[in-house]
Amino acid sequence: MYVLTLDEDEKLVRVHIEGVLTAIEARRFNTELAQMAVIARNRFGSFRFIADTAKAPVQPQEVIENLPTPGQLISDPGDRWAVIVSSALAKLQANRILAHPQAQAFLSASAAETWTNAYRDIDPA
Repeated sequence: MYVLTLDEDEKLVRVHIEGVLTAIEARRFNTELAQMAVIARNRFGSFRFIADTAKAPVQPQEVIENLPTPGQLISDPGDRWAVIVSSALAKLQANRILAHPQAQAFLSASAAETWTNAYRDIDPA
């Protein structure tokens, strides 16, 4: 299960994922996140995203293959994609999957928020 929200105060998109997703949920999430990225850029000038997966188990490969990747949605210098994970091993795995200079995994929400906020007001021009 996931909950996707647009945080107007922080000018970013958030998702909280718990449990194992199905491939159908992953595809639906992919579509909804792409729509939120457009909305965020129109409202805030950039797409800043924090995914909290710290309470989610490792997802099946079929789900991973259907989830969006930073390369699909990051297009501006101010865009940032942060993933909160539960362990150092999960962080290594997530950074390997993210494989984008504007995307990183973190062990805490505060570290993810600090990193994404550092790029909050970058002019994409």
